[in-house]
Amino acid sequence: MPRWKAESDPEFKQVIPYVIVEHRPTGRIYMTTRIGGDERLLGQNSIGLGGHMDEGESVLDTLYRELEEEVGLHRDEITDAALCGFLSSTLTEVDHVHLGLIYHTSTDREDISCLEKDKLMGDWFTVKQLQEARKAGHMESWSAICFDSLLRGEAAE
Repeated sequence: MPRWKAESDPEFKQVIPYVIVEHRPTGRIYMTTRIGGDERLLGQNSIGLGGHMDEGESVLDTLYRELEEEVGLHRDEITDAALCGFLSSTLTEVDHVHLGLIYHTSTDREDISCLEKDKLMGDWFTVKQLQEARKAGHMESWSAICFDSLLRGEAAE
């Protein structure tokens, strides 16, 4: 199905690899803020990087391609890419047409930044700082769900 049609058809779920990137030495998580692109997500924070699969692409190929396109992380700079779960939500219009495959990965590289500067800005954040963003209601729905499921307990440490 063409993407333009899939974006408005909740009967067809688009699979999105959605990866949480941790800076292994410090335990910080990379979080972005949407400043362009999909108007439905503008101004929202995301702890996940990722995007749509291209025809014939595997989930992992998409995950690695998106990390390279979004923040310049190469496959050999990423360790422990682990599938944490699946995410299906109907909280927002965007959620209705997507199915997330949630991954957690880590890197020793600290000098990453958003390469799609017209769409995203980002930085490393402690789990405590993410907890503050979550409480303030600044996280997009998938990030809030992932934070609550995977990271919330770490904020107390």
